[in-house]
Amino acid sequence: MLSKNFRTDFQHWKSIVQQFDINYLRVQPDPTSCSVGQVINHVIIESKWYFSQAEKALNVSENDDKSKNEMISRWFRQNSFPDQRFKGPKEMDEPTQPTPPEELLQKTDDLR
Repeated sequence: MLSKNFRTDFQHWKSIVQQFDINYLRVQPDPTSCSVGQVINHVIIESKWYFSQAEKALNVSENDDKSKNEMISRWFRQNSFPDQRFKGPKEMDEPTQPTPPEELLQKTDDLR
């Protein structure tokens, strides 16, 4: 079950998808930046991965004695990421342009 914060965030993403047409969701502000739709796709894909990793972590205790990365720990304590652009590792695929809005909405609902 998702926490209230996650549900609120996903509801916010859904409202963006419902508010704008597919052409708007695909507009990139510049060639090196993602469109709003790409960001939403990224959030959906990464959330699925994150949830699967969180479930594994809750069921395995072999790393309980290891410390967390201090920078990442600080982000979690603040409940936010820094207001900056991130560049993922080269082996990570670029976020894809969004599918029709109905599919984005369904993918968001599937995370519940």
